Amino acid sequence: MKQYLRDPRVLWGTAAACAIGGGWWGYERVYAGPARELESQAEAARKDIERRSGEVNTLPAVTRQIRELTAGQLGQTEERVEANLRTALNDIGAKAGLAGVVVTTSEAARVRNPAALVASEWGSGSAGSGGGRTRREQIDFRTMGASLKGTGTLAQALRVLAIVQHQPWANRVDGFVINPIGEAKDRSRVDFTLRLTTVFAPDVPVVGPTASDALWKEPPPEVIAAFQPVISKNVFREPPPKPAVAQKPPAPPPPAGPSGPPPVPYGEWRVVALVRGVSGPELWLNNEKTQQRLTLAPGQQVLGATFVGAMGEEARLRIGEQEFVVALAQTLEERRAVSR
Repeated sequence: MKQYLRDPRVLWGTAAACAIGGGWWGYERVYAGPARELESQAEAARKDIERRSGEVNTLPAVTRQIRELTAGQLGQTEERVEANLRTALNDIGAKAGLAGVVVTTSEAARVRNPAALVASEWGSGSAGSGGGRTRREQIDFRTMGASLKGTGTLAQALRVLAIVQHQPWANRVDGFVINPIGEAKDRSRVDFTLRLTTVFAPDVPVVGPTASDALWKEPPPEVIAAFQPVISKNVFREPPPKPAVAQKPPAPPPPAGPSGPPPVPYGEWRVVALVRGVSGPELWLNNEKTQQRLTLAPGQQVLGATFVGAMGEEARLRIGEQEFVVALAQTLEERRAVSR
């Protein structure tokens, strides 16, 4: 064995193997490893440049969307929105001719983005990470409620409703109430209450004109004209008496027999309005004998007559298996049957 280790060929072979191994280790450590790391960093930088180039290309569309969003705001701060909202509603009520206009507002409510309440696709934070929790808790926009009250004619009240629904600033009409006042034969004036909600985003920069530059605008004439059929009828006013007509002498009473059940007093209930509320159509009735008022939603009934729905200026009722329609200002006794 010692003789073998002293062999020069073995010694030279061992030295060559060590030199080759040392050279590969040095090449890998000094050149190949750093080169691969630089290539990985270059690939990541290239992808980041492509992503940012795509964001730059979509910037005009994002800017346009932000401009459209802020154009529907009455301001960015709660104080500015409240002031503009009060001014706009007071001006609208006065322009329509209402008297005793009173405008109230509620404190702004903070609203979270519903999309942020589920597994977040925003950024790299997961739904369970700190970044995900921050986004879920972030307030994206706020809402502010307001009410307008005043007294005037039915035409003036409906004019206010038409103007509010066609304003450039974002709003949602939550409901309105029209209560007739005065004698039943006249009732030319009403107490009117309108409730609405507007929205604003304090953190979105205003990059274009806002609705606060023009607090309210007059709607097109055709919008006001759409309410004219309702205004002309004034369903709250008692209809004029029908002209007297000559009547035939009453027929002799039939012979007495077993008495049946008394007739259903459908003639006491008169249709005074057909409106579309927040939850759907509503039928407003007035009992001319007791002055009781009744509001029916689809599925509700009075004297066994179930309110089915509305068709234009007629209400659809079902009594038993038969369906009927009754028009505005008619009593339920004046209903007429419809074929299925």
